[in-house]
Parts: sequence; C-alpha cells; structure tokens
Amino acid sequence: MTSISRLIFLLSFLLLLTVSAQAEVVNRVAAVVENNIVTTWQLEQKVDGFLKEKGLPMPSGERLAALRARVLEGLIEESLVEQRIDELGLKVQDAEVEAAIRDVQRQNKITREQLTAALEAQGMSFERYQENLRKQILQFRLIAREVRSKVDVTTAEIREYFKENIENYRQKPKVTLRHFSVPLKVEGEE
Repeated sequence: MTSISRLIFLLSFLLLLTVSAQAEVVNRVAAVVENNIVTTWQLEQKVDGFLKEKGLPMPSGERLAALRARVLEGLIEESLVEQRIDELGLKVQDAEVEAAIRDVQRQNKITREQLTAALEAQGMSFERYQENLRKQILQFRLIAREVRSKVDVTTAEIREYFKENIENYRQKPKVTLRHFSVPLKVEGEE
C-alpha cells in the first residue's frame, strides 16, 4: 500500500468517525406495549398531527410534556386495542366499510364526491378515511365482545336477585284516575 493510499484510507476513516460521532439519535423507544414498540418518532408525529389538526402552535415546557404524555397514553391504548383485535382474529369486510360510508352519506345527505371533497379539505384522503372507519368498526366489535362476555346474566341470577330484593319491588296497590266521566242530565231531557 502506498503512502498516498494510506493517507486516503486514514482520512476516510477519520471522516467516517467524525460523521458518526456527530450523528444524533432521533428515534428512541418511548414505550413498550406487550409485543409492540412505540417510538419517539411516532409520538412526535402524533403530537404534530394533533397540533396541526387543532391549529395550535407548538407549546413549550410543562405544556408540551403534558401533551406528549396524553398522546403517548393514546398510542399505548391504541396499540393494546390493536393487539387484542389481532388475538381475537376480528375482521371487517370491505362491504361493511362501504355500508358505513353509504350510511354517513345518507345521514349527511351528500354524494361520494362531496364526501371526498370534504375529506380532502380537512387534509384526509378517502383511503385514510376508509381505514379509520375500519378501525372504528373493529374497536366497536372488540368492545361489544369484551363487554358481552362480562355481562352475561342468567335467568337464575335474575330470579335470585329478585328474591333477595323483593321488598324493593313490592308496592301497595293504587289506582290512578286520568279520566273521570259523569253523565249529566240536561234540563228538558229525560
């Protein structure tokens, strides 16, 4: 190896070392949610999106920290919901999403073109809107399934509750008159 080659190699190595020493970590782990990771990049994207959607300036100090904490909590909740949906194998068919879109159109008395234009005015593509609807339907299904499994009340449990609380349901009989008619005799009539 010639001295010029060594010099170029050494300079290249030093340049590479300098560049990597100046590199800044821009993506860290913000939270670990069971099998998923929420990164600081995802968090910042959500914070920026929230502020843009609301038309608010970037806060500083404690307000920014509080906003990040709230958004992170939402990302964690979202991740848990998605994981539970995957565990249960819940799915939404394209026809169901389309039916939901037609329902939105019917309720708002608008056409597909008007809906698309309104979405674009808000900075949302029609495809993203469809995906959001799909997520909402999945979340409703998850909630219904989770709640239904915990609220299964048998007829025997209802009877038992009624027996234990029968005094709360006993009332003295009463009659309420809402209409009272009395035939009147008009003079001259018999």
